[in-house]
Amino acid sequence: MARFNEILTGRFNRTLQKMLQMKGGPPASQLATEIMPVFELENLPVELRTLAQFERYFGGSLLVQGATTGGMQIRNPLTSNTICVIERIMLGATVASAFGMQKILDNTDLGVVISLKRVDKRTGAPIPPIIFTQATGTGISPDQNFLVPANVMLDLVTTEHQELLLLPGERMLVVNTTANATMAVNFIIRIRFLEESETA
Repeated sequence: MARFNEILTGRFNRTLQKMLQMKGGPPASQLATEIMPVFELENLPVELRTLAQFERYFGGSLLVQGATTGGMQIRNPLTSNTICVIERIMLGATVASAFGMQKILDNTDLGVVISLKRVDKRTGAPIPPIIFTQATGTGISPDQNFLVPANVMLDLVTTEHQELLLLPGERMLVVNTTANATMAVNFIIRIRFLEESETA
């Protein structure tokens, strides 16, 4: 019998094969008609996201600003062919501070590169394409501003609908515009390769 509506996005079939330990050909090569099993593949619990080709990393740093501003950024290189989702970003400082955040289209890094750590060691790529850097004296024309009390960490992502996207060639810069502070930024990201339908 001929098959219709054949599924051509391979990672969904691979997810079903790995999750259900199925052998042979694609377990879901076509869309169901009347009866179908349902897996919410884009909202899997964190322990199963590696099966759907997601890689998760965390990072963070303290930056002593001195008598100037300080900044940290996450950059998705133009040639990465990945989409980066910032699941959580928290910021704070040792004195009451005014933070600014800006999303920029370019490939500029700050002075000091900080390594990212894998959340799940089962992922196949220990070194992510995403680049995390920091520097003092970073200027910014912020898209958003945040006032943060001293020694308080402000969580900017509290629901899944507030998660932030970084496409190839974009960077997210966070700057503490208040001098004489030590700023802190912590975050969790997930990345995966872009699908053909997402690059058009």
